[in-house]
This record gives sequence, C-alpha cells and structure tokens, in this order.
Amino acid sequence: MLWSSTIVKTDSDCPRQSLWSREGKEGEQWDGYRVGSYIHDWIYSKLTGFPEPSKDKLSISELVQADSLVKNFESMGDIHIPDNGTCIEQSYVSKILEGGMQAEWVPAPQWAIRGPDWDPYTAGKETVFRIQPDLFFIEGDTIVIYDWKTGMGRPSDSTLESDEQSIVYAAALSHMYPQMGKVRFVWWNIRHKTGRSIERSRHEWSNLARPIFKACYDKDQSDRDAIETDTRPGEHCGRCPFSKDCLSVSDGHESLPDVDLYRYSSRLSTLASRVSKELTKRLKVRTSPVKLPDGSVIGLQIKTSSKWRRGEKERGLQIVFDSLIEHGMNPYEFLDVRDSLGKWIERLPEDVSSRIQGLLTDFNRTVVIERKN
Repeated sequence: MLWSSTIVKTDSDCPRQSLWSREGKEGEQWDGYRVGSYIHDWIYSKLTGFPEPSKDKLSISELVQADSLVKNFESMGDIHIPDNGTCIEQSYVSKILEGGMQAEWVPAPQWAIRGPDWDPYTAGKETVFRIQPDLFFIEGDTIVIYDWKTGMGRPSDSTLESDEQSIVYAAALSHMYPQMGKVRFVWWNIRHKTGRSIERSRHEWSNLARPIFKACYDKDQSDRDAIETDTRPGEHCGRCPFSKDCLSVSDGHESLPDVDLYRYSSRLSTLASRVSKELTKRLKVRTSPVKLPDGSVIGLQIKTSSKWRRGEKERGLQIVFDSLIEHGMNPYEFLDVRDSLGKWIERLPEDVSSRIQGLLTDFNRTVVIERKN
C-alpha cells in the first residue's frame, strides 16, 4: 500500500482512517487547512514562476489571513534559496522491504500523486512510501530541506526531534544522495516568521527512519478487516475526510424510561465536555479563524488585553472609587466581576479611566473560542 508521513501520523490517530487513505477512498477535505494549502501553492508559484493559485474559494477572513501570511513570507529575508539546483515539491517513491530497508527512490508515478490520476490502490500488496519535500538543495556536503508551516502552534524541541516527516524525508534524501554526509531539516513558520532546524548525519537519520518504515511494512502484512474495525474516536474525527461514513447518532431516546433517560443525559453531558476539549485541540491547528453568523469566532487568535502593573491594583481601584464619588456616581454600579478588566475600564467615564492608564499594561493572550456577548 502507499504510505506517506501524513498517513503515518494518521495511523496513530485512527488506523481505519489510515487504511482508507492508503486504499484511495474518497472523502471531503477539512476546510481548516484551506489557507495553509493556498500559501503552499502561492510559495510554489513564486519560486517557480507558475501562475498564482486562485483565491476564489477563500472567504473574507481567509483572504485576510492569506494576505497577511504572504506579506510575512515576503519579509523573511533570512530564507536562503539558491538560484540553481533547488528541487521544489518533487515527489519520490520507494518500495519498503522487510525489516524497513529502503529500495531505490525514484520520481513518483502519477498514480502516487494527488491529482486526476491518483490511485494508491495501484501499489497493491507492496509497501510503497512517498515523500514530497516543499524544497531541498545541496549545500557543501549537506542536504538542506525546507518545510513551510502556517499553523498557530509552536511545537516543542522534543516534538520536532521525533517528527516523522523530518525523519523520513531526511532518510530518503540521504539514501538518494549517499555522497552527502549530513542532512539539515528546517521548519519555516510563516505565521511567526521564525525558522528552526535539526541537523544529523545521514546514518543517524536512516537509523531513526528504519523503525518507521518497518512498521509500515509490518502493518501491510496485517489482517485488513482487523485494521478497519480499529477506530479511535477523538478530536481528529472532525478533520477526518471519512467522518460522514464513520460517525452516527442514535435516535429513540424519547421512549426511554426515566432512569435510563437520566443515564443517557449524563452520558451526553460527559460527551459534550469531551467534545469541547477535543474541539479546542482541533481549533489550535486551524490556519485561520472562522467567524460564525452569530458573531462568534472559532480558531486561534492573538488578543491584546489590559492588566494592572505589579503592585498597582489597590492604588488604581482607590483612584477609580474616589473619582466616581467626585462625579456623584455610585462606584458599586460599575462593579461586575464577570467581565474582564478591559471591559470594566471601557464602562468608566473617560476622564476617570484616563487617570489610571499609567497603572495599566498590555499583554497578549491566545483565544480559541470568542463567543458573542
């Protein structure tokens, strides 16, 4: 079957989804990756001279996000891309042999590339692995691989060091270029305009990749029906292209006796709490927030808020109380512990709030769900 680093990660979330992906089952792609996909296509067009991708399917908020990311990329002058010898989004495949050994890496046939001729089932019973680096080039005795990232999250060093994509890409290219001694993998985060890299010898990358390749080979020898029944529900279900064929809702609860209906209600409450936590995880990997018709916004955002400077809260509150009394106002009418400090200050008379501005400071916080008040 046809594997990729994405399918390897998918297999950890849900073996059934991974199996259906390897078999070429069609599904609906999650729209949370739409901006990220556009940026990848735009960078490809900028580097190759091909026409820019269409924006027709981007919403207003997605257009704003896309334009911001484009400006970020254009301002990242520290991204070194040689004029010659750079390979951009070229796909390669290799058969994986027993024990996780790599055969020869060759340009990927059309059936192995997403497009009109995509048909991974062609791989049959053989284990085939495909890679498609965003960009790579040779620099001295080192292969340098670039990977464009557009998400809000900033993975930890330990996460990057064990990242399956970097490991298999670096191992595959070191196998293709055995004369090169080292491989450097660079993650460029376009949203945060930062770059992070890991460099290892070709042998280190190969040793890290072999267990991954071996696991893919062994998985292809497993019983298909057993894999298909191995479903692992979680936040990834919302991103799964096959969720409509997998998730179902039971009817008939109206006829349940009171005790059973209570138990059913309790299960729903537990499920709602779990879904809420899983929704938060999923929203953190969106490449752009979405505004709902009711005014709520879902997706990771950076918001600026106010807080008291250290040691100034008591003094500030006293100034507010005294000022309101001077105006003949009841200070307690302005107290509302449910609101944020910023909203509380907005409700104060302008000349009162101006007296405490020097006692406040701004800070940034991440918001995943912004509900309409």
